[in-house]
Amino acid sequence: MRVHFAFTFILFWVAACAAPSSAPTPTIAHALPSPTAAPTIETRAPTVAAIFYRQPDIANLVADDANLFFSTCKPAARAATATPDDLIAKIGKNSGRSVTLAPNQACPGNLLADASNLYWTSRRVIWRGAKNGDAPTQLFASENEINGMSQDADFLYASGCDLNGKGTLQQIAKANGATKIVATDARCARIIAADAANFYLIISDRDAGDELYRLKKTGGAFEKIVTLARYPVVVSRIASDERAIYWTTRQDAGKPQGDADDYNSILALNTDSATIKAMANQQPRPSALTMDAVNLYWSNCGTARFNFENAGLMRAAKSGGAAVPIAPGICATELAVDGANVYAVTKEGIVRVGK
Repeated sequence: MRVHFAFTFILFWVAACAAPSSAPTPTIAHALPSPTAAPTIETRAPTVAAIFYRQPDIANLVADDANLFFSTCKPAARAATATPDDLIAKIGKNSGRSVTLAPNQACPGNLLADASNLYWTSRRVIWRGAKNGDAPTQLFASENEINGMSQDADFLYASGCDLNGKGTLQQIAKANGATKIVATDARCARIIAADAANFYLIISDRDAGDELYRLKKTGGAFEKIVTLARYPVVVSRIASDERAIYWTTRQDAGKPQGDADDYNSILALNTDSATIKAMANQQPRPSALTMDAVNLYWSNCGTARFNFENAGLMRAAKSGGAAVPIAPGICATELAVDGANVYAVTKEGIVRVGK
């Protein structure tokens, strides 16, 4: 399968005239790891990280061969009545110069890219903007808040949720914005990925945990694949490729935090076999996740017990093996990669680190 990524959580979905699957569901228990047990870590000489571009309030980051693309979201802009003064911009990797592609945006998010265009949400609107800087085009205006977006070659897929907890999964043509309803659900839902044959969605429930569901693009019943995490551990960040879905865990924000609670995992699910593999355990507050063809990359934000000095950028092979420190001291909210570098969004801006 070829999976494209998008990000966060859902409740129960029901396709038109379809009942949920009753097939047995594999689960995984997530016990809190002890902070005194040493994680498996391969050592190497630390890489020097340098600020590549100074910009506060970066919300999303994606990369292609020549440029980085980012969205900004100032804290005040999250309010529905806020003045839309956030933006979508690109930075030349060689020049380090930025160009604003779409000004006057309202806390844009769900940033996606294909060969020619960028796609993003701003409040209840989905926009398309050319990478070369042509004026952006409104593709779709939703009646509900958009809580997730994914893509394939020809379409965007957006999940939305109304104030009553009812949701809709929409298909939007990239070329002209033509839409159709793919499925409706009885509670808020969130799409995280789509491949050639399926949609992948998360159901988040205090009792049942964060559960992954699959829906065939041809229709039919929603199939529960696996429980990804159980409260008070929840799914944090998600990435996916043609074989697997990868995610980090964290403690629920509503649970009292102790140092032991801040140690979590990077996990992988084979979507064909529904088997889960721990890629790295005992990670101190993993906070961002991305990947290339060979490796996973994530940032640890560190723990108070060690005065946050155990923060850093990490790498692990998708095929398995020890976690490898890349650069110390980096607590990132977003990550992107190219052939040679990892780009990490910090509170100061974008840091560039050699792989």
